[in-house]
Amino acid sequence: MAVVAVNQILPPPPQTDDLSIPEQSFGDETSCYQADEDICLLEATIAEKINTARQVEGLSPLILNHRVSFAARKWSEEQSKQGQLSHDGFPRDRLAQIKEEFGSQPQFLFAENVALISAFSGEPDRVSDEIVNGWLGSPGHRRNILSQSNATGIGVFRSGNVYFATQIFY
Repeated sequence: MAVVAVNQILPPPPQTDDLSIPEQSFGDETSCYQADEDICLLEATIAEKINTARQVEGLSPLILNHRVSFAARKWSEEQSKQGQLSHDGFPRDRLAQIKEEFGSQPQFLFAENVALISAFSGEPDRVSDEIVNGWLGSPGHRRNILSQSNATGIGVFRSGNVYFATQIFY
């Protein structure tokens, strides 16, 4: 399997009393939104592995927001159509996608990791291992994963045996 990963980091958001968007104020989504069962399972498995890596480092787990995951998945799909990884339009286009679909959006998005893997097995555990290990093996991606973010969105798009994954931190 080949793993290609690219990360994008923005300057930290302005300091305020509360940098996080409480889940309930942005939408208390508790289930995967507009994806099939296999993709939902894969995204949840990636989130679990990311949170395990954070907990090993003494960090709290990230809240998985399915509205942000929807935008991440749409970006993964767009990258598949383009046939390449990129951060074009981050964060502006991801925020617009969330607002268009749900009518509200988080105040900011902090960072974005993207990955592309070729996998002959569609098993969520194996695919998620490739994606997460690729990100953790890259200093920039690892820094995003181990950042002080409180929440994330994870979106995967599959085209044949190729998986595009996007993780957005906020």
